[in-house]
Amino acid sequence: MQISDQEQKLMDKYNLGWFYSGGGCVHFSHNLKLTDETLWLINDMYEMPNGELDCSQRFPTDENQLCMFGLYYADMLEDDLRNRIYQTIQDNLSIIHEHKEIEWEFYDNSDGFTFYDTLKNGVPKMFALTNEIDKFKENQ
Repeated sequence: MQISDQEQKLMDKYNLGWFYSGGGCVHFSHNLKLTDETLWLINDMYEMPNGELDCSQRFPTDENQLCMFGLYYADMLEDDLRNRIYQTIQDNLSIIHEHKEIEWEFYDNSDGFTFYDTLKNGVPKMFALTNEIDKFKENQ
């Protein structure tokens, strides 16, 4: 896996790692403290020929790019903890809307959460949500 200097600078600036999910798809990533497998995946968005936006399979290359921030937590956690994560995100949606209206959604029966923002604006929101979710680990 070849990481460009620009991609590495962004990872360093925003304290992110990276994750290879297979099929040539790579993501910036950030692990939660809950489990080793629970992590945010971040990719930039691009415009398809039909004008719709889609998630790329590459790392963002600019902090002002629109990105998808995705957290999938169904496979790794018991029902009670998944429900607590869902409720914590619901209770803290104001973090997402802090500066402007940002698109977000729960998916797969609320077993995952996605929001869209620039890398620069989205990473602090992701960390704020992570801090709220990670309190579960601290209280165990």
